[in-house]
Amino acid sequence: MNRHITTHIVRLAGTTALALIVTLPPALAQVAALGTPEGQVNIVAWPGYIERGETMPEFDWVTKFEQASGCKVNVKTANTSDEMVALMNEGGFDLVTASGDASLRLVAGKRVQPVNVDLIPSWSAVDDRLKDAPWHTVGGVHYGVPYAWGPNVLMYNTEAFGDTPPPRGTWCSRR
Repeated sequence: MNRHITTHIVRLAGTTALALIVTLPPALAQVAALGTPEGQVNIVAWPGYIERGETMPEFDWVTKFEQASGCKVNVKTANTSDEMVALMNEGGFDLVTASGDASLRLVAGKRVQPVNVDLIPSWSAVDDRLKDAPWHTVGGVHYGVPYAWGPNVLMYNTEAFGDTPPPRGTWCSRR
């Protein structure tokens, strides 16, 4: 892939926290330079992460990416981390928008290759707190690229708990 396409693929990841590049067979060497574009990218993603406007027409970034790059985007959605790992183990995918628990299993299973962050033009714009995060960096080697981060909101059902929220220290964060 050329540098232009790689930049857009990283942007294409939407709100995903991680994009891992798959290699078949597994390799440990980083890519030193971008090669010839293949014309398509196969992605395992959480539902709604790689949108082509099917859910909501105003959220279609895939079509513009395909038009600008000439690279067709194929998406297979997975609903759980276990399903993502299983699909990645089957092979045939270039990227995965995995959560931290799945990404570390993919690294340990040698299903992903190191990412050469020098080939990512926007790497300097990534928040320094996320660049070496333990869910995509192992032994100082990057296996993924953080794109965005935010809270994991935990809510409770008032019918199950009543009008009084559960006491702190049960499942609420301690202050």
